[in-house]
Amino acid sequence: MAKKGPILYLLTQRQEFNEEAMKNSDLICSVSHALLGRVTPNLRAVYITFENEIIVLTFYYDKEPTEDEFELANLADTDFISDLPDSESDFRVRTTPYPMKIPNQGFCIYHRYEDEASI
Repeated sequence: MAKKGPILYLLTQRQEFNEEAMKNSDLICSVSHALLGRVTPNLRAVYITFENEIIVLTFYYDKEPTEDEFELANLADTDFISDLPDSESDFRVRTTPYPMKIPNQGFCIYHRYEDEASI
């Protein structure tokens, strides 16, 4: 019998581990990678949500995003979905000025540092 490595052993011992958790983890890693080099000081947060069969990335900006920032969000979505060829995605750009609260929906992939009162 082959010896299990430490990671495989831990995963098989966790009762709450399941395929859905692994998919979510893959999605979070993929979005994080797609954001590399595309975060501007104006970007407050990025959330991922699921609507029917569509994966939705929502970009929250402090001020109205520039044309370049909108294009960066579009590129991030394109890079993200290229990791998941059997999936469909959409992206949304929202302006939510600080100190307004950002809706806590889905998985938070990125959130800039702000005073706790605004989070």
